[in-house]
Amino acid sequence: MPILPLCYSLDRYKALPLRIGFNARPTPVDWHDEGEPDLLIAHTGGLQGRGVSLFQVAERDKAGLPVYDEGMFIEHFGPATAVTAWPNGYPSRFDIICVYDGCLWKYPNIGSHDSPWFGSPACYALPAEITALGEITRLCPVDVDRTGVLDLLLGVLSFKDYFPGEVAGWGACSVGVDAAGKNIALDEDGQWKGGALHGYAIWLKNHRSHHDPDFSLAGPLLQDGRPIDFGCVPSPVSIEWNDDGIPDLIAPEAGGYLSQRQISLEFGLRQIESTHNIPFSGDSDLPVPHRSPVIAALDLERIHRNDLVVGTRDGEIAAIVTEDDSIGGTRFSAPSALHSFARVMHLGEAPVPVAVDWNGSGVLDLLVGKGDGTIDLVENKGTNAEPDFSLPRPFDLDGKPYRSQTGEQGTILGPLDAGYGYACPEIVDWTGDGKFDLVLNDFSGRIRVLPNSGTASHPQFSEEIPVEKVGKPLETLWRVKPACVDWTGDGRPDLLALDNYGFLNLHQRDGNFSVKPGRRLLDHLGRPLQLDGSYANSGRANLSACDFDCDGDVDILVGVTQHNAHILNNLFGGAEFGSRPSILLLENTGSNESPVFVPRIVKTLDGPLSLSTYSVSACAVNWSGSARPDLLIGCDSGWLYLVRGDEWFV
Repeated sequence: MPILPLCYSLDRYKALPLRIGFNARPTPVDWHDEGEPDLLIAHTGGLQGRGVSLFQVAERDKAGLPVYDEGMFIEHFGPATAVTAWPNGYPSRFDIICVYDGCLWKYPNIGSHDSPWFGSPACYALPAEITALGEITRLCPVDVDRTGVLDLLLGVLSFKDYFPGEVAGWGACSVGVDAAGKNIALDEDGQWKGGALHGYAIWLKNHRSHHDPDFSLAGPLLQDGRPIDFGCVPSPVSIEWNDDGIPDLIAPEAGGYLSQRQISLEFGLRQIESTHNIPFSGDSDLPVPHRSPVIAALDLERIHRNDLVVGTRDGEIAAIVTEDDSIGGTRFSAPSALHSFARVMHLGEAPVPVAVDWNGSGVLDLLVGKGDGTIDLVENKGTNAEPDFSLPRPFDLDGKPYRSQTGEQGTILGPLDAGYGYACPEIVDWTGDGKFDLVLNDFSGRIRVLPNSGTASHPQFSEEIPVEKVGKPLETLWRVKPACVDWTGDGRPDLLALDNYGFLNLHQRDGNFSVKPGRRLLDHLGRPLQLDGSYANSGRANLSACDFDCDGDVDILVGVTQHNAHILNNLFGGAEFGSRPSILLLENTGSNESPVFVPRIVKTLDGPLSLSTYSVSACAVNWSGSARPDLLIGCDSGWLYLVRGDEWFV
């Protein structure tokens, strides 16, 4: 029986904000020829890694905006980073074009006008000049040169010259730190040594027809003789904004607003004439969510005017509605969430959940750290046996929503991660006063304690206190959830964490907010346990302590991503797996005084528990009351899973 994600109650909520995976990139399509703005969304996360889901309009809300159905993943369209509907000139109306593996894939629609059905795709190899740049984030059909034949405009996110020379690309460096344990991508002042992000709009000219296109590279769109650089994830959209027959280019800019440019073709060049920012009803520049927004144009209200829909890195889908369509005076509402009937709980990119009885009711609630650096509290209004979850609300520190947030330099991955914090919380009574406290890691790798100054039924948090080692802040691997457990039996929780090389360390307590230098824990062959990857693939493991076999010593759960296959090879000697596991158990076959860890694969009756590609967090909880701990799991899809103790084994 498949493991199902946690869901909200049908009785509590009719429709919920539309969210899917992360890096959500929407495009409109009228799937059944009903005049509705259905959405195809390319997204990342989950076991499939990348893919495309279809959301169809189910009804309309009181404001006339669409409410979408639960959505359907379309495996046929492959691991696409971007998708678009392509008018084909046939009764079936449109084909689908996706991009992945260095190619455009055109799926012919061999169905009818109201019942799409897609055959095997034709492959159009992308020019090397494009694939060498980076990732295609947007596909936009538009007649750029006004010949009556649709061309294709690509949004291309360029990583060329982005990474420092010592790194040379995603995960190319075997170790992301130097001999002193410092990030090799930062200089002595902590500044990023690599280059800036670049986002371009690149024109592929179609030399044939709609139904049988033949694309060739025409080049980037230019302004003042130079390629337009949006400085962020590019998502150019072409609209005839002023009904003058001349395509305009709408796109998000690095500053978090939308711009409008008009395309001209002086002397055969792909030239942009002018740029201005688009205002909204607040009489200022239209803001867009500053989390890698990707936009699309569509008629949300079915009143024959252009609205916009925005997908974000966190998987959110928002509407930007036109308020005035007078020529030269178009204005928009601020972004607001679109809704769907999907019940699955979605907590953003890289959720790290823990369970806690937040209000002393005897029922477990959820506290979830998120990639954007915030922490959400999801209260359980039901019981442990039949949970009924309310919508998330922010965790507060000193009366304000908490957020751990990088500056413009970003994380170990540079400015691409600017503004992200990767909050990784652990719940434990650190101070020994009988109330749970918060122990937190994030992008910095520095562990802090947030003492609970409230009561059992009304917890309050007002300060962060760094955990120190030998008088200095303890530095661990970034964005890895630590595990707290009384290892020595002295009544105080000790700390399990990864060092900057990814090795598992035990830090015994040495004071109220200090620990001793780490001791690397060993496997059954006497080797230090390396549990995390290199450079761009580091910060992917998460830890949780438990007593799996009820023998009185500490075992350790570890989340492992698909991209860190070499970690599995090191632990298991190159063993083959039917499907790559997401969670490992380090079973302690010794004792706490003399631990010996044997790595095991966490399984269900369907095989290795495999749920995620880029990040996964497993937390041991006592939810169902079974002898073996239950598993609370957060996946990069934004989904959470609860696996009962009697449903998993090793």
